[in-house]
Amino acid sequence: MPKQLLTKELIRDLCRDLQKEFSAPTLIKKLVGENWLQQVSDLRYVPSTRLESWGVPLKLIDEIYDFLQENDADEATHGTSSYINYTLRPALQSYTSFVPSPAATFAKLRDQAMKNQKPEEWARLKIQRAARAWLERRKRKPIVTEEEVLAHFEDADFSTPDPKKQQEIREKRAKEAILKGV
Repeated sequence: MPKQLLTKELIRDLCRDLQKEFSAPTLIKKLVGENWLQQVSDLRYVPSTRLESWGVPLKLIDEIYDFLQENDADEATHGTSSYINYTLRPALQSYTSFVPSPAATFAKLRDQAMKNQKPEEWARLKIQRAARAWLERRKRKPIVTEEEVLAHFEDADFSTPDPKKQQEIREKRAKEAILKGV
């Protein structure tokens, strides 16, 4: 159960459904107050004969057990759908991503047939596609080139200071930290 339902709420709702609201307070007192069945999940461990001996009507006992069975079925369904959604589906998608789509397979077969039947036309089309793709890549040239980025840096930006300089920097930071702490 995602939300823990209280026994008193369940008894109140079931009594209202059975049109026996007047008996709800007595049953709630018996189940919750005297027998400490706070959560609905606690009712799962109480046999129906014991509920009968406590004076719970048979119709209400049936409704309680029906509710518990529905709740168990909902949990099982939820667990199964979660397993499918978060385990099986991603695994299947990763498997099917390696398998080419039917359209891609058909295009490859068509391309192979053209290569065998009309090799010159196939070569011409292949060169045209490659040239168009190259022109398209040139249009998508990056806004800033690597040389422009490196022009803003100096060699000192990528070097480490000598060990004496590093030691001086550490000592300075340590002294500042000590002064802050004092």
